[in-house]
Amino acid sequence: MLSLQRGLPGMDLSSFPTPATMSWSELIGAGIVLGVLSILIEAAYRDRIGGVGRALYLMMALPLAWWAGPQHVGPLLEQVAPPLSASTSLTPYDRASERVYARLDQVPEWRQRTRGLSRADKDKLGFELSQKGSARLDDESIQALAVWLREALADVDAPACAAMLRGTATPAQIRKALEKLDRASVEAYMDASFSAVVAELKEVQAPKVSSGEHEVAARALLERVPKDWRSRLLSILRMPRFRSDEEVCWAGRTVTYYVTSLSDRDQRALMRAIVQ
Repeated sequence: MLSLQRGLPGMDLSSFPTPATMSWSELIGAGIVLGVLSILIEAAYRDRIGGVGRALYLMMALPLAWWAGPQHVGPLLEQVAPPLSASTSLTPYDRASERVYARLDQVPEWRQRTRGLSRADKDKLGFELSQKGSARLDDESIQALAVWLREALADVDAPACAAMLRGTATPAQIRKALEKLDRASVEAYMDASFSAVVAELKEVQAPKVSSGEHEVAARALLERVPKDWRSRLLSILRMPRFRSDEEVCWAGRTVTYYVTSLSDRDQRALMRAIVQ
């Protein structure tokens, strides 16, 4: 949902998966963790507390199993049983998207805006809100976005790469880029999408970056870039609309590669300048 071009984007019960959005491996993973916890509880407290007490402990362990199973055991099962994993109807992108919608359905502003809308219309609205809301993201999300964007741009063709950077990428191009990333990156993207949509719906004040902060960060970035690349990079960044897809993509990949080596302050300054 979050657009790359505008998104230079604990155990939260609202983000827990549901059976409808979980794959076979995630369901089995949750069951395995719950089973192990029940055995440990039984062994540790069998002679110390009664059956009711052990049942209470097991109920307390249920949220942990429901979170840890899909997050950690599920991916391992997919590695050891790829044929079963391949047969599931939902991709990691689909499952992550469903989780975002489940969380959004708990947001009053989203429910109000989407009342009576079809799924296609919700998809369109979510995409638009995440584009606009990316400028409102907090510091942590903005910094994570730099790492995520570097991965996304590295494995797409020049037209799609340039479209993401120019602000013209389509939802289909975004999805294609996401489907090439690992599960953790997809989940990180979806978390940023959710935060951007909510921030836009609630009209959260967008943090500002002064021109001085941006200049300091830009100089720090140029110091990391090889000297023989600097003039070309600056030339493209000054007038990207008149450059080819290949040139814009090269510049975007260069910036996102080196920006993650900067200080936290400089990373935030550059990324905020991009999303404003």
